[in-house]
This record gives sequence, C-alpha cells and structure tokens, in this order.
Amino acid sequence: HFSGYGMGWSLNDYNGKKVISHGGGSDGMISKVAMIPEENFGVVVLTNNINYLSNALTNQIFDMYFGNPDKDWSKLYLERYSAGNKQAKEEREKFATDRIQNTKPSFELSAYEGTYHSEAYGNVKVSKGAGEKLVFEFEPAADLISDLTHYHFDIFSIKMRNNPALPEGTVQFIQDTKGKIMELKLDIPNPDFFFDEYKFIKL
Repeated sequence: HFSGYGMGWSLNDYNGKKVISHGGGSDGMISKVAMIPEENFGVVVLTNNINYLSNALTNQIFDMYFGNPDKDWSKLYLERYSAGNKQAKEEREKFATDRIQNTKPSFELSAYEGTYHSEAYGNVKVSKGAGEKLVFEFEPAADLISDLTHYHFDIFSIKMRNNPALPEGTVQFIQDTKGKIMELKLDIPNPDFFFDEYKFIKL
C-alpha cells in the first residue's frame, strides 16, 4: 500500500493493511474516522479538545486489534503537540518583532474601503470599523468577519472574530502606477486554508 489522499480520504499503510481515514473538527473539538476495509474494522474517536488524542487513541486501538507490542503513542503525539505549540509561539513573537515601528498607512482609511474580487473565491468587503480599524468581510462566509489593525506601511494585521483557532495574519494593500489602491493580498498562515493563493482586485 501507499500513503496519499484519495477523494477526501487519507490513505496509508498500517501493518501491511490499507487504512482509509480522515480527521477534522472545529474550535474545542476534534474527531477521527479510520477504517481497515480488509479487516472489516473501523474506529471512530470523538474528543472535546484540540490536540492529538484522536490520532494516539486510534493507533493504540489498532495495535490492540493486531496484537502489536505496546507503544506509548500518547508520549509521541504529546511531543509533537508541544513542538507545534512552541513553533506557534515563536511565530507569534516573530510577527510582533518584525513590525516596523512608527509607520503610517499611505492613505486615509477610507481609501482602503471597497469591494475586492477574486475569481477563485468571490468578493471580500473592506469597510471602516471602530476607531482606527477596518472591518474585513468574506461575503461567501459571513462567519469569517475580521478586524484589520495597522501593522506597518500599507499592511494591516487581520484577526478573525469568530475563529480563534486561526492565527493572526496580514492584509497587504497594493497600489497601481497612479498611486491608487488596486489589489489586496491576504496571508493567514495555517495548515488548512491557503488564503495566499487568492488574488483580490478592487472593483
């Protein structure tokens, strides 16, 4: 067998058997489904936390089923979880230290307002928010409403109101040759949604 991704399912080999699985979740919960068709055997794990318990427990159950020697899967995945948290902390610190202090946007905030279109995604809307903030709305997904705070130059930090699992990112506004805002680029580093692939042109 092999390791890959087939029509939304993860495919991998375990003890010479093909495993078809998928995991996912939302804030505060993670689930996993894993099946071994050749054995007519499957596992479903539901958790109420954001960690690797579903993976560790699935592998432990597989080992028990196949009679494999005991392996401390919890220790292995705890190490991965801790390493991931450490990396996320370092990235947050770098985001703060990379900021160039005492800069200003090129324009009044009203110049950044408007609707921006991506052929792949659709429309996003930028409007004036409270104080010196802008509001960023993903029209096809209202739950992703976000606040923009000036970071440096024509780059604003973006923080989603209703999705704390997604880290703080950036929105960069780009000028045309006449000095008008023509485009924005969105970057929210995370392993699931690749926002940086979209190109949003101001309408």
